[in-house]
Amino acid sequence: MQRLTWLTASLCLMMTLPVTAGVFSPRVQREGEPDSWSVRTLLSHPVWRDLNDAALARVLVDVLATHVAVTPFSPREGTEKLPAWAVVNDPLKLWHAYGLADRAAIADAFAALWQATGRGAVRVVELSGSPCVLVEIESGGQWGVIDPASRAVFLKADGSFAAWDEIPSTPALWEKLGEAVTFPHDDIAATRTAWAMSKITRRGHRAPAAHTASFLLRRGEKFTRFATPQGERWQLTDAELKDKKLVAFWNEAPRGPKTRAGGPAGYAHGRFDYEPSLKGDDADVRDGADLLHNVAVTADGLTLTKAGEGSAIFRVASPFPIVGEAGKIEDGKDDKDASVIEIDATGATLSYSRDFGATWISIETKTWPAKVDLTQQVAGTYGYQLRIELKGKPNEAIVRSLKMTTWVQCSPLSFSTLKPGENTFRIRTGDERGLPTQAMVIDASTADENGFLRPVIRPPKEYRPGDANQRVIGPFTLRVGAPVGSQIAWMQLGGRFATKPDSLQPESVGWGAATGSPQGFQPLDIGRISGEMDWAYVPDAPIPAAFFRVDAKPALNQLRMTAHCFRSDQMVSNPWRITHRWTAGTEPREHAVEVDQQETYTVTVNDASADSQSLELAVPGSLSK
Repeated sequence: MQRLTWLTASLCLMMTLPVTAGVFSPRVQREGEPDSWSVRTLLSHPVWRDLNDAALARVLVDVLATHVAVTPFSPREGTEKLPAWAVVNDPLKLWHAYGLADRAAIADAFAALWQATGRGAVRVVELSGSPCVLVEIESGGQWGVIDPASRAVFLKADGSFAAWDEIPSTPALWEKLGEAVTFPHDDIAATRTAWAMSKITRRGHRAPAAHTASFLLRRGEKFTRFATPQGERWQLTDAELKDKKLVAFWNEAPRGPKTRAGGPAGYAHGRFDYEPSLKGDDADVRDGADLLHNVAVTADGLTLTKAGEGSAIFRVASPFPIVGEAGKIEDGKDDKDASVIEIDATGATLSYSRDFGATWISIETKTWPAKVDLTQQVAGTYGYQLRIELKGKPNEAIVRSLKMTTWVQCSPLSFSTLKPGENTFRIRTGDERGLPTQAMVIDASTADENGFLRPVIRPPKEYRPGDANQRVIGPFTLRVGAPVGSQIAWMQLGGRFATKPDSLQPESVGWGAATGSPQGFQPLDIGRISGEMDWAYVPDAPIPAAFFRVDAKPALNQLRMTAHCFRSDQMVSNPWRITHRWTAGTEPREHAVEVDQQETYTVTVNDASADSQSLELAVPGSLSK
């Protein structure tokens, strides 16, 4: 799967984003739960803030185990050729979208969380004689051992962490684990024996911590998140389809992702429904279009302002991967209904872009009205753009209606289920800094020459995309630009680095930033670097573009950048609605909240057998009034 790409540099200058009345990153969480918009908001949970290292490690183990179940096969994304680098192990991708991972991915995700706390170094330990994958965390100048997938935290009598050398030979450490542990052996004694006989290999963790729950809900758009699967909707990469054991496991009942054969389905879904009004009031179009050129809304539809050519670009952007209704697991060519466009127009042509305007591919429409299924084109991505081009005269070349329906995969473990009695929820919007920004993820995959070099304005000395050890050698400079009418409020920067022989750290990493022009780079104080880095860059004031100079020794192997941008002009507020739906016996129930300024609300459930169905977030448009 490929992450949604936002063009930088000159292509961004073509985008004209209208004043928006949408809602930025709307989310609803049970009162008292951490805000999972980003790793930073998650770790800043006030209940956890003053915990000592041991207590925080215990909390993170339990929280991660609650949201990510152990499965034999971890999900993969992207075009990365190296299997270990393609595994989804970003903590929040697992939390929000997948809910399943193998033991190695869970260990990497926990290690990424711990490193993000800033409390100490971290490394992953693999065992020759056990499927357990351990994490060693630094605390008080010593290393302590955790098995996050098994929910095991090894603590000594004084409450400090036990080191690896102490664990196999100290029965008391195993007796203190309690009943929550889930080792993949017959019993704790078998686990202890397997660990004692194993050779251990230490490595740096390889999980990013960059994913966010950022999205914009526009006028005429709603997002419905379901508690259970809505059909068999999922996505496998080409590499996964070649794995016969994985395909055989997914074909066992129930089909698809799961923790074990015969167990419950390991996935659920969400659906984005976007239907702006194209007639009369132009508020929906001004709010929802990325680009409007020589077109305007009239009583009859979206048409040319003057004779000639015009265009409108609309997008789908999601923090969840797009998935279609599956046919044969072995062959994704019969999947369908991932993202469906219904449009009625005359004198129009359609095209789509997965790289935010770098390339456009035509969509064939033989008759109007048209219904276009883009499953084969966009399944597995996090979004795309639709371009509608008109040619001719006003009111002759015209778009009368547009509807875009997109299905996404969500983790059932992170759905806020209603419980009998009073359920209090907290409403949150905006990013981790409270700003109304949109996350623009720059796809600069080092496995893809076009993707990596697109934002690069001064190339490195050597670039070897097929190298498994050292891909980008020598300093390089890149540019990240905000769309016209927007500015960069802050950025997330990250990467994976080649490490020195017999070490878990790179030789050095230099990261400099400049504004205005690619000169006078100021070094960023990114602190101690391991094999993975995630860092927040916050300029002194919002900027239209940022330049970065990166020099990693021996090499940089993966690059991550996300620009969080907001509109320069004043935002127009718009009411939005939250609707919980559940059943009591066979009777449907719902509770709707018209969001104004309140921060919390309560849903009362009187039936002990209530069964949660869905949570809907909606911004009414002209058609829904």
